Amino acid sequence: MRVIHLIFSLLFVGLVMAACEKDSVAVTEEPMMVEPLYTVPEIPAEIAELMAVEDRARFEAGPGEAYLARAEEKALQYRSGHRPRWRPVLLRLEYNLAFLPISVPEGGDCLNGDFVICIDPTTGMPVPENVPQCFPNGFPPDAIPNFSGSTGYTYAEGYWQGHQPLFAEYWNTFCAPDYAGSGYGNYQVNGPENRLNLTAITTPIVPTPVLGSCVDFYFYRLGEYTGGEGIFTGAFGWEITRIVTLAENDPNCNNGLGQSTAITFGWVRY
Repeated sequence: MRVIHLIFSLLFVGLVMAACEKDSVAVTEEPMMVEPLYTVPEIPAEIAELMAVEDRARFEAGPGEAYLARAEEKALQYRSGHRPRWRPVLLRLEYNLAFLPISVPEGGDCLNGDFVICIDPTTGMPVPENVPQCFPNGFPPDAIPNFSGSTGYTYAEGYWQGHQPLFAEYWNTFCAPDYAGSGYGNYQVNGPENRLNLTAITTPIVPTPVLGSCVDFYFYRLGEYTGGEGIFTGAFGWEITRIVTLAENDPNCNNGLGQSTAITFGWVRY
């Protein structure tokens, strides 16, 4: 009996010790993985070389509080099976230009489209009905023209996110005297079914063009993404494009054709 009593005593002590040990173990939960709002990538050298110090700072600061708050508001509006996230925009493109000189009648507003086109794009000759406005002293073109800026179309090909085929197009109007302006355009990724739309304003050209002079210059296009189609349905965000243009593309003295190097940086959520 003593043996049986001893066995039961040992079992009892063992159970008490196991219970105490169990109580002494802290209960730990697996840490929740929180996805970062955005991740700032390294800027490729071919883009960084054309960035000013303030350009880099603006990009590396991320989408900005207003856009982050907007993303939070849209959090409950996700499409089924799709969770949008912030993606960096880093592009370097060679834009082909096709621009025409314009003239703004007295009292007109260039940015509101109150202008006439001075040159017929199909013939390269003055538009007959616009000659009095564009060439008040008459034609031939050695007379001093009454140009108020230029309007036209640009396009470029490249890659989105480094590997997806991209086609970019943009329509812009530049208005004298500083050639600031506005416009609209889009990016098409892997075909026209994936289209990201934007509207933008253009800062003054630096240095300010002077009629008859041709100089290298640059300007900024400040754009906002306004939704789109395909993967860009409901997309929003911003971009800044810094455009560096050679003298032969000066809107005061070019033939309407040319090419400009442009870098684009920003953030888009889709």
